[in-house]
Amino acid sequence: MNDKKTSGNYLLLALAGGLIWAGAATAQVYTWTDEQGIVHYADMPDDEEAEMVAIESRRTNPRQIEEEVTQDQARRRVDNAVGREQAEIDAERNRIDAQNQAAREDGCKRAREAVTNYNTHRRFYKPLANGEREWMSEEEVAEAKAAAEQAVEQYCD
Repeated sequence: MNDKKTSGNYLLLALAGGLIWAGAATAQVYTWTDEQGIVHYADMPDDEEAEMVAIESRRTNPRQIEEEVTQDQARRRVDNAVGREQAEIDAERNRIDAQNQAAREDGCKRAREAVTNYNTHRRFYKPLANGEREWMSEEEVAEAKAAAEQAVEQYCD
């Protein structure tokens, strides 16, 4: 009978010890802000205005963590692919912009040369399909000069 009583005492002692140990595992955390505005956290309140922080803990689920990591990796692969695709689109857009800028600069140069020619020369001709030249009238020269000036405004400004 003593053996049952002794083993019961050991069981009760082990149970009480387990409860104490379990209670120690759930720590309380306090927070407060000092006079300098610094926020402090501790397991013991160090200030009269310290507030207890609610800490929620859960068991770790390895399968859930593995799924989340797998999903995160998949999301990163997609984001990287989208990022590479966007970089390619941006590079193509920059290439087209550079071509357009070069075309504008070339058009500006040609238009300025044409205006200079119309201002410095007196007679102009236009080539015909058979290889001969036809001299332009004053009205045709004025129209061509106006078109060249409009091209300067379009390409150079």
